[in-house]
Amino acid sequence: HPQLLGDESRIMDILARPYPMAVSGKIKKYVFDRKEKSFTLRYSCDGSVKTPTLIYLPDEPKKILSTKKYFIKEENGARILSVYAGKGECVVKAEF
Repeated sequence: HPQLLGDESRIMDILARPYPMAVSGKIKKYVFDRKEKSFTLRYSCDGSVKTPTLIYLPDEPKKILSTKKYFIKEENGARILSVYAGKGECVVKAEF
């Protein structure tokens, strides 16, 4: 679109959003609310997968809410939120 070609920062704002990279279970729902600046992922695990769920975070979150243990790893400017769900339902919310 010609109007977007000259505005590289606007394009990057559209593309730079949190998303689930790998989920150690079945996704029930995920959403990024650009207006509220929040990302929510709800998924269920049966406990057979031992690797964490990985969520890409484009910016430093102001707050993380999770029903399970998590940590953030920063490498080369990228932030990855790792969530260890174990068994049952997990809800993760990142606020920016």
